[in-house]
Amino acid sequence: MLIQKKLAAGETLPGIFMACGSEDFLVEPNRAFAAFLKENNVDFVYKESAGMHNWKFWNEYTEPAIRWMLNEA
Repeated sequence: MLIQKKLAAGETLPGIFMACGSEDFLVEPNRAFAAFLKENNVDFVYKESAGMHNWKFWNEYTEPAIRWMLNEA
């Protein structure tokens, strides 16, 4: 996996912000990826709350993601 190659090469990875709805069809892969990031000591934020893979959910996390990118979270 690319992340493992970069870590093995001593590269610094950027932080990752993830948000996923608990009813999203991608919730299990997101949980697995978050666990992988944690196991590999990658800087990340994972948010999960009720919701699906739609704009209603994304609208809830757009501002927090932007604040996180701007280090305002």
